[in-house]
Amino acid sequence: MKTAHRRDATSVQLFAGLSETESSALLARATQRVARAGTVLFRQGEPASALFLLRNGRVKFVRSNAEGQEAVLRWLSPGDCFGIGSLVAAPWCYFGTAQAVGEVRVYRWDASTIRAAAVRHPELARNALGIILRTFKEFSDRHIALLSASAERRQAQAAGVRPGR
Repeated sequence: MKTAHRRDATSVQLFAGLSETESSALLARATQRVARAGTVLFRQGEPASALFLLRNGRVKFVRSNAEGQEAVLRWLSPGDCFGIGSLVAAPWCYFGTAQAVGEVRVYRWDASTIRAAAVRHPELARNALGIILRTFKEFSDRHIALLSASAERRQAQAAGVRPGR
């Protein structure tokens, strides 16, 4: 097995609790894609048709409001999974847009492949839920910080300076 492939099989949150052999078999079922800077991997509102695992590079995950203004929700790094809505059997849409920031390499599983894998390996669904819960906690912590900070502090944070300086 290639060294990079072995590292991917053993260091990814989605694969926690799986053996290296099981993880490698899952990676082998994925298609690998290289995307140039600016490439959109999926768009907000599209059906969640695939799960992605970022192998290298960075991905910007943004959400647009009704007026079309974008907010960056997250910067994704190697080892991060996105498109987890593809694990849901009921129709689900991506709630944001994933865009490559520089060249990226991703593993991509179509929804039917990753759902079948989750039936064979329930750890995948449990790990995906853990990823979702950690992300929800991160977003709720940010939300609480925004709600509880003074207007001066929020303005300073938006400007990138510390209050009192």
